[in-house]
Amino acid sequence: MDLDPEQIFYLCWSNSFDLLHIMLAEIIRLIESRIQLDEGQRGIRALIQPNSALFSAARELSGLKSIGILTGFPCIQNNNPPIENDGIGGTLAIARAIESCGGHSTILIDSPYVEVIKNLSDWHNLQYGSHINVSSSRNLEFDGIVSIERSGRAKDGNYYTMRGRNISNLLEPLDVIYMEDKDIGVKVGIGDGGNEAGMGNLIGLVERYIPNGELIACNVRCHHPIVSSVSTWGGYGLAFAMCLCKNVPAVVNNAQERQIAEKICELNIRDGVTGLPTVSIDGLDWSVTDNIITDLSRLANS
Repeated sequence: MDLDPEQIFYLCWSNSFDLLHIMLAEIIRLIESRIQLDEGQRGIRALIQPNSALFSAARELSGLKSIGILTGFPCIQNNNPPIENDGIGGTLAIARAIESCGGHSTILIDSPYVEVIKNLSDWHNLQYGSHINVSSSRNLEFDGIVSIERSGRAKDGNYYTMRGRNISNLLEPLDVIYMEDKDIGVKVGIGDGGNEAGMGNLIGLVERYIPNGELIACNVRCHHPIVSSVSTWGGYGLAFAMCLCKNVPAVVNNAQERQIAEKICELNIRDGVTGLPTVSIDGLDWSVTDNIITDLSRLANS
């Protein structure tokens, strides 16, 4: 078969494009595997799906202009604020990735916690030149929504911690409004226990394999549920993956994330497992998170 130069160029280009696409998908799959080692021994490996939710989510989100990031898990009832630190650093990483990909973001959180998160985002905007908004509004419209370490409604209509404590009085139904009621094109959920918004796709597995699963399992679904050992690590993974999909520099590094973690601690947002005002997340020392960031950076640059 004789091919003219234009046909030869097209075949070479398309084959190269396919190869690059395969390589990108494999790198993101390795990133996803790294955030799913279950260092906290919660049993999340039983929730891991064969197809890469991280790749699909990153590819779709990286092309959107307006994305809401829903977060907030008030599991420390006697603290002010009661929200834990897991998910907060990951939220900021995703917001930076959205901006690097050409979009803009709004952090969505319950009205009682807007002030502390606004203080954090104002500091972050000054420190890193970002333009992150914060809101508790139920009436915003987005092209995409990411829920990260956000308490999700269970089948009985309540919200629960991993230990089965009812925290419905500390939450507003933002998960139902933005993840179920609104017609948003891309919906992503990041969680590490199965009781987070977006994990409803995996409810059968959560009920079967996670302690207290029949009570705490979230019933709110999404398009791409991302399971991670620690939700903030899932946020880091998504941020790396989005930047890879858009071929822009990574927005997560070790020194920056440590600085952010210290600021979160300064605002009295605490470790959700120990209840202590430390940079540890889910009871895991910062050195573990630091190693995760190092590994994700290496994979992203491979």
